[in-house]
Amino acid sequence: LDAAFPYGLHVIVASFPADMRSFEQAMGRAGRKGQPGCGRLVCKIHPDIASRSIDGEGGWALKKMHQERAEEEERAKRKQRSDAILALQLRTALQTKFTERKHAIKKEHK
Repeated sequence: LDAAFPYGLHVIVASFPADMRSFEQAMGRAGRKGQPGCGRLVCKIHPDIASRSIDGEGGWALKKMHQERAEEEERAKRKQRSDAILALQLRTALQTKFTERKHAIKKEHK
């Protein structure tokens, strides 16, 4: 560490971590090998949670935020699967039309 900054590294996690392990790993980056350091989680909190103290009901708040994130990710995955299925159906329909047209042209030229 630089002598001009004797307080160590300050880590800021700017999005809600996927799990506690990820958060702990990020915070662990702050103080390595006995060096000083600190960290902070800075992210937008849902209005229902903002009025609750992280110290008082932090477990509930973090679980709710994690649940909401998991639900949003599941919605995104479902949409991706749905989009992929639609693209595959369209591709299959176009390939079928192309094949039918190709056979029709071959018949016309015999």
